[in-house]
Amino acid sequence: MTDYCLSEVQKGRYIFVCPDPGCSSIWEYFLVRHVARFDDETRSKIEKHVTENYISLAKGYQQCPRCSTRCIPANNGDIRLQCPACSVGKTFEFCWACLREWTGTGVECCGNEGCDGKDPRFRILSLAEKKEIDGFLGCPSIRACPKCGLLISHKE
Repeated sequence: MTDYCLSEVQKGRYIFVCPDPGCSSIWEYFLVRHVARFDDETRSKIEKHVTENYISLAKGYQQCPRCSTRCIPANNGDIRLQCPACSVGKTFEFCWACLREWTGTGVECCGNEGCDGKDPRFRILSLAEKKEIDGFLGCPSIRACPKCGLLISHKE
């Protein structure tokens, strides 16, 4: 699990998707961390990469799932991206949201099963555990920075 996580973050990813080719389930980080039982140094390294990768995404870049080249959408808000490095000879396009090869014919739906075309950060935020903070019930334990979009986990 540790090798898988290190491999994923070194590819520029900030979420962990089941490595089974037939499954596209996103593994929540707190579960990954619990199962992998990272030592402090490894946990720190992975979390540093996750943060850097996430900030890159928030700045409008997404890494190609084939070669890890940083790609920018042709138009603001597009989720269909073309990788210039992988498009030599034959165009390679992928989905901003699920990071899989674009199989659809339109520009709004990649055609991949399970992909809703939405930024995966919204799913993380919607599933965040609710907790009490300073006497207020129902506060989300994960929030997004309003400026850069970085997800922040409230500890105490």
